[in-house]
Amino acid sequence: MKLLIVVGVIVGLAALNINAQEEESVAAAKCVKEICPDFEKYKCCGSCVQQTCALEDDSTCPDVCVKGCYCIKGYVRSYAPDGRCIPIKKCPRTIPTLPPSK
Repeated sequence: MKLLIVVGVIVGLAALNINAQEEESVAAAKCVKEICPDFEKYKCCGSCVQQTCALEDDSTCPDVCVKGCYCIKGYVRSYAPDGRCIPIKKCPRTIPTLPPSK
């Protein structure tokens, strides 16, 4: 009896995995890739926040898919949200901020 339960669980998990893969394939097939500027790559499911010189971590974003052009590996946006992608090494050492108030 225990063996039947184990086999049933394994078959059920396998079916769920196949269904998830099929859904991802359908979503990928529906994704129409756009042409991006230099040093960028189109993603059908990217982060809602992109890395910039000022923001090195995009982990503040919930698990939401956002279509768009994203900087390739080793590059970040010079500023958010629409700055061009530049090599991380080219980011200024100090990030410009608002001028001090008088």
